[in-house]
Amino acid sequence: MANTTNLPGRLIGITLDGDYYNCQTAADLTLGTSLTKNPICKPNPNGTTSISWETSNVDAKNWQLTFSAQSFLDSITGTKNNNDLLAKFISGDLRVEAQFLTSADLTSQENYDHDFLFEGAGLLTTVKVNAPSTGASTYDVTITGNGEPTFTLIPATT
Repeated sequence: MANTTNLPGRLIGITLDGDYYNCQTAADLTLGTSLTKNPICKPNPNGTTSISWETSNVDAKNWQLTFSAQSFLDSITGTKNNNDLLAKFISGDLRVEAQFLTSADLTSQENYDHDFLFEGAGLLTTVKVNAPSTGASTYDVTITGNGEPTFTLIPATT
């Protein structure tokens, strides 16, 4: 039986157009469906009613990536941050290549058998900058998938 090790969330992050966004605090990949619910019949006029089970059909699959990170007022050399995303959103080019992946550099240090890579074309659909009355500012980003993504397991190399 293989030894099973939990994968710490700190080893997983999001890149957009090949750039990792600095100081991510959370990242989520959501796979979903668009459903059509089949109609339920009206009650029988003779007074007998039965409760029907709802049935659905899958019309399409969808995916979404979200992440939160610490905000920075100044530019951090060599990394991307909230300012880059705000400028991208305002420029009107909302297309991105998104990746949800394990960090090969970190997983190799901790001896994981493989890494994973989820990637696809997406649209930058929200950028939300949070400004609490106390504490540091953060920002939240949502990428909505635009078509079929890929998922790859990558064997670790030694």
